[in-house]
Amino acid sequence: MSSAVDWSTEWLTSLIWIVGVFVASAIGCAALIALLSRYTVWGRQFRRLAFPYFSPRGGAGWRPLLSVLLVLLLAIASVRLVVLQSYYFNGLYTAMQEMDAASFWQHIAIFAVIATTWVAARCSSSTFSRHSSSAGGCGSPTG
Repeated sequence: MSSAVDWSTEWLTSLIWIVGVFVASAIGCAALIALLSRYTVWGRQFRRLAFPYFSPRGGAGWRPLLSVLLVLLLAIASVRLVVLQSYYFNGLYTAMQEMDAASFWQHIAIFAVIATTWVAARCSSSTFSRHSSSAGGCGSPTG
C-alpha cells in the first residue's frame, strides 16, 4: 500500500508550509491594513484608534503586535493539523479496508503524534486566551 504522505519527512514539510503561509499571510494582512487605512474613511478611523495601541512605541510595547501574530500563527498551524488529520484518516481507513495490520498500527502511531500536537496547540491557544480575557484554560469547560 502506498501512502499519499511521506510521514517520515512530513514534520519538515509542514514546518516549511506553516512558515511560508505565515509570512505570506502577515505580509498580505499588513498590505490590506495599509491600503484600507489609507483609502477608506473606516480605515482612517480604525488607524486613529488602533495604531497607537499596536505601535511598538506605545505603552504596551511589542506585546499587542506579537499577540496578533501569535494568533495568526496558531490559526495557520491549526489548519495544517486538520489537513494532516485528513491524510491520516484516509490512510487508516484504507489500511482497515485492505486488512493491513502493519499499516493500521503505523497510522495509530501517527495519530498519537497528531493528537498530542493538537492538544498542545489547543492548550497553548487556551492559555493565550486566558491571559488576554477571562476565558477558561486547557481542560476547563469553557476552554
